[in-house]
Amino acid sequence: MSLEESVEFLQRRTGAVPRDPDERAALQELAKELDGFPLALEQAAAYVSKINCSFGSYLQAFRKQGLRVLESSRPATGPYERSVATTWSLNFEAVRSASSTSAELLYFAAFLAPERIPKALLYIGGRWLGPGLATVCSKLAEEPLGFDELLAPLTKYSLIFRDRGSDSFSVHRLVQMVVRDNLAEDHKRRWAECSVKAVAQALPKIEAAQWDLAKALYPHAAVCVRHVEEFDFASGEVVVFLNTFGRHLRKQGQFSEARRAHELALNIARRLHGTTHVDTASSLKCLADVCHAMRLEDDAEGYHKMALALREQLLGPEHHDVSHTPPCQHG
Repeated sequence: MSLEESVEFLQRRTGAVPRDPDERAALQELAKELDGFPLALEQAAAYVSKINCSFGSYLQAFRKQGLRVLESSRPATGPYERSVATTWSLNFEAVRSASSTSAELLYFAAFLAPERIPKALLYIGGRWLGPGLATVCSKLAEEPLGFDELLAPLTKYSLIFRDRGSDSFSVHRLVQMVVRDNLAEDHKRRWAECSVKAVAQALPKIEAAQWDLAKALYPHAAVCVRHVEEFDFASGEVVVFLNTFGRHLRKQGQFSEARRAHELALNIARRLHGTTHVDTASSLKCLADVCHAMRLEDDAEGYHKMALALREQLLGPEHHDVSHTPPCQHG
């Protein structure tokens, strides 16, 4: 359903037409969260009607508990014999029987942003996705039909859909919820880590200037930052990823998000290596640059002095990276 149709359905099904601005806003947000999927809208409306709660309180609970809230009320109207989770779980089992690699792709997609997952991410970062899927992904750049063949079992059962006119696909947010909800905690951690490694591998360095690919990966990189925080991933590769993504965000003028990425990188670098390591120095320099871009000159100067002193200690005062480093860079 369209957003307007979803809002109308929720109001008609529950008999609630909110006049309060906050409640109207919550109704709109709930319709967006459910992505116009009729079965999900019906389940949400059944719950709201059953306990006579507000749209705002249901939205808050849904965002916090996801499928557990949605599944707490089965469909009461319409031709729905099964719930959202049951329906998509059955479809997923059919996909897994047809193609284990396609099933693994859906696991991977469940830990990315839902929209416009680019083909390039698969063949550049695919080596982190397990031996079966990695082998298929490694051939996608040279085999024009390989991408369609990999996606075919998933599109057949409406678990993903191809984005017209581009080499990308999207997955419904509720499909992602169902997939993640059915995974054991160790498997969730494994696929979250795979997504971080794959996106880190594919995200171009600033100097490479592959802007179309970089911009396509930004939403997925943002999700991966949340994975790093949630699962407490800590490695040198994660530090490099966070600083690379932070520099991209700074170039896009998203200074607060960039600073958050660099601060997370610095904390991980210090945990891994202590205060005397090149990763720590790089993170400090990145923080100096973004603070300078934010016109926080005192913070920028403090981070720059720490970075410069650390580089002198590690590399020597005559090293090129020390003697040719400006106080800060605009970005």
